[in-house]
Amino acid sequence: ACFLTGWSFMSLQAGRGCASIHRIKPRMNEKIMMKTHITALLIVILVSSPALSIEIGRIDIEGNIFVTETKIQSILGVKAGDIFNAEKVSQGIKRLVRTKDFSDVQAYYAEEGGKAVVMIIVEEYPRVQSVSVEGNRKVKEKDIKDKISLRDGYFARPAMITRDITGIRDLYGEKGYNGAKIEVVKTPAREEHKIFVTYRIDEGEKVKINHIDILGNGVFSSKDLLGLMESKPDSWFRGGDYKPKVLEEDIEKMLMLYRDEGFIDATIAIDHIESVREGRYVDVYIRVDEGMQYYVGDISWDGNEEVEDERIEDLIMLVEGA
Repeated sequence: ACFLTGWSFMSLQAGRGCASIHRIKPRMNEKIMMKTHITALLIVILVSSPALSIEIGRIDIEGNIFVTETKIQSILGVKAGDIFNAEKVSQGIKRLVRTKDFSDVQAYYAEEGGKAVVMIIVEEYPRVQSVSVEGNRKVKEKDIKDKISLRDGYFARPAMITRDITGIRDLYGEKGYNGAKIEVVKTPAREEHKIFVTYRIDEGEKVKINHIDILGNGVFSSKDLLGLMESKPDSWFRGGDYKPKVLEEDIEKMLMLYRDEGFIDATIAIDHIESVREGRYVDVYIRVDEGMQYYVGDISWDGNEEVEDERIEDLIMLVEGA
């Protein structure tokens, strides 16, 4: 082990599950300047020894723009006057990251004048100045914005933006535009650490169903099963738009038919979908595994004292042998 001067360092970035402890050299622009050199041995004792009681002299916050120091210290759960505890600081870092306001949180600590000095350095997500939509011609802007959870004044959290993209894509899919592409453009605003967020949409063309084939069915004909479906191949007298959610509902209708007839283990799923005719159409293949047919055997009950058997029998919808 080498002897060096510096701050003990802990960091937790958004999306990571734990804080790790490292040792780094002091930054040249530190607000807190070390009055005395700290050897590597002293750092190890400060960070690792629970038996050593060192009072926290002060806590400094850096990097915050919108979130107040008071709020950060409250969430951190560590304050001046407490006995320094690396695990408690680590848990505080995790709480700060869980607010989803910060992309990175770091904690530096060292000894100064016989007391621990803790520095918390945060990196906030930029704040949203405004949200806009571009490129929509086939879908109303209001309908798109109803799918967007990001709002003016919010932190531009990546997870929220990802959910918005999924919501917009699903909306277009419901209308048959399954090739729609959504790009998020972030433009710096004049105010510090604020951005304009634009959801730029390339709608593409509607995707139509060219053909539907059902595989593995024996009890019910393909004609009977296709008759249950709202999804239909494109023709001159009907649209035939390919809508994944409608197709899922169609599969559920077929499953209900099988289960009503005693095929309670039946499974139905999309086997595969082929893009044809230059991507403007799809062929849909649905796989059926019918399983075994079950019948109702003897029906019996006991334990009834207040209600007569005949009345219970009238309420039972199952029929023996069905």
